[in-house]
Amino acid sequence: MKLKLAFLSLLFLLIIAGCSADERVNNIVFAGRVRNTESSEWLNDRLVIVFLKDKEVGRSVTSIGEFPGNEAYQWVKPTGSDGITDGVFITMTPNTYGLTKTVMNKENAGVDFKYAQKRGWLLTEYTLISGWLGDIPEGNSLILPIASKNISYTVKVINGEYANLPPEIKETGSTFLKDDGTIVVVSKNIPGNETLTVSNLTIEGINYATTSEIIELNKFTVPIDNCAGSVRVSQKYTQSQTFIHEYHEETIAGVDLELPIFFTKIVPELQTRYGYENGQIETKTVEYDMAADPYTKITYIVTWQEVWENGVAKVNSDGTPIEVNFKAKTNLIYRIDSEPAPCQ
Repeated sequence: MKLKLAFLSLLFLLIIAGCSADERVNNIVFAGRVRNTESSEWLNDRLVIVFLKDKEVGRSVTSIGEFPGNEAYQWVKPTGSDGITDGVFITMTPNTYGLTKTVMNKENAGVDFKYAQKRGWLLTEYTLISGWLGDIPEGNSLILPIASKNISYTVKVINGEYANLPPEIKETGSTFLKDDGTIVVVSKNIPGNETLTVSNLTIEGINYATTSEIIELNKFTVPIDNCAGSVRVSQKYTQSQTFIHEYHEETIAGVDLELPIFFTKIVPELQTRYGYENGQIETKTVEYDMAADPYTKITYIVTWQEVWENGVAKVNSDGTPIEVNFKAKTNLIYRIDSEPAPCQ
């Protein structure tokens, strides 16, 4: 009996010590909600990425949830918890710099960082620092500086529904953050430090926008049924679409030029011309007043289209002329059409 009491007392002390000491832990959790900037609606299916300096260290997709609402966070009591709601994200990141709860709270006023533990059958499996960030508008960023370490975390909400994002963005660890807050997707097409097979290459000129092409990305329909109405009805339609700027090498005439040449020699020139990096993401938003007259039914069709420009780079390598055909995704545009439908 005494042995059992001693064991339980030791277990109790271990648990209390684990959740009360200002200790370094292995992980930090950033949690919050994503909301619409106009309607204040909390939004599900939005990608949230956490960066430490410029490196992606965690991501999650918003959904119906609660914080706390998981055994891993059972001792966290964030201020202003609303129970189960839409738009919740819970993103775990590694505690690379050995931060403590005291440091996180001291340097980020207004964010409630606490310790949380996941309990096993007998002992604590792990302890972490967890912070409730509150509501973050879709498309916005929240920066959490840690001045004592000369670092900062950035929590970024990507515009648009997760299903409509480019597949490259959906890959874990595929993004990095530039100093100006721009997110760039790491291109798998860019080789590393391979030896270039063509030396002394110089660019003699680039012909831009020799031709252009429009490629349909996706299409949405918005029906408005006013068959039973005696007055004109209208609604404001708003939708965001995120896309990736890209440069692609097409064909090369005259010599077999390996891919590294294109990215190390030609792409920097294209980036200067067009003003974006290869892999840089951008969001476009459509806002349109859609209406239907009395006793009518109409369907609006929103079509998103990619704009590609084709060009030719003229280069010279040891006296050998080379023409490199390329294409650049320069923009994303939309078209809105409407079709009447019969009232039943």
